Amino acid sequence: MTSWRARRALRRIRRNIKRSGYHLYVIIGTQDPNYAYTIGLTDRNLPELVLAGCVTLHLDEVATVMKSAVAQLAGPSAPSVVEVPGIGNFLLGPVHDSWITSLLLGLRHYYQERPTYSCRQLVPATPALQSYDTPDMSISMDSAPMWSIEERDWELPIPFESMAIVDLSVARGEPVTQCSRSDETTWRMWAEDSFALTQDDTVVVSMGTLLAYDPGLEFTARMPVDSAVSRRNPEGEWREAEVTEERD
Repeated sequence: MTSWRARRALRRIRRNIKRSGYHLYVIIGTQDPNYAYTIGLTDRNLPELVLAGCVTLHLDEVATVMKSAVAQLAGPSAPSVVEVPGIGNFLLGPVHDSWITSLLLGLRHYYQERPTYSCRQLVPATPALQSYDTPDMSISMDSAPMWSIEERDWELPIPFESMAIVDLSVARGEPVTQCSRSDETTWRMWAEDSFALTQDDTVVVSMGTLLAYDPGLEFTARMPVDSAVSRRNPEGEWREAEVTEERD
């Protein structure tokens, strides 16, 4: 980061901390999962908060979750469960130093002289919020290869910007049973009957994270454009399927 960009970023962080009590960083990666974290709670002797993965949440919901969690954390007693009306509940889990070193760069940049940091992960406790890209941050980041895709050489036979439109069941960790490829960089993957789905039942995720989570999907990275495949179960063989029309 150039010096003028760094100074501008620090001014923005200080301004937000002064106005709201914290600054919220939201990191959107190309292939690594998205995450968000706070800066500034340290000044109030509170742990910084991290929300990692949770692909089923929209960006505005992420901001709502973090705002609610900060308010509850700063209350008269530390909560055991963070309850966010209209969204769901979250547990507060520990964060291993390796995650802080690798992901929370803005936090480390802001508190340059601080040797250690206190951080807590917001872990979804509501089943509908649980997703395949939410890591266990209590252990070393080395145990979560999905979270270092962009640091490694890209070896998949598809463009780096490749994405998949998946149903919510897949986003929550259910195995893919149907897949089609729309173009060079777009796949559609389902765990349920695609005819029963609407746009509200889907989210967009990176192909890199999906293949890191389920290596059995590697076959789909090699399928031609305008083709479809299906399998009966996660151990089943992929077979050619009929290409269905896209639903709005």
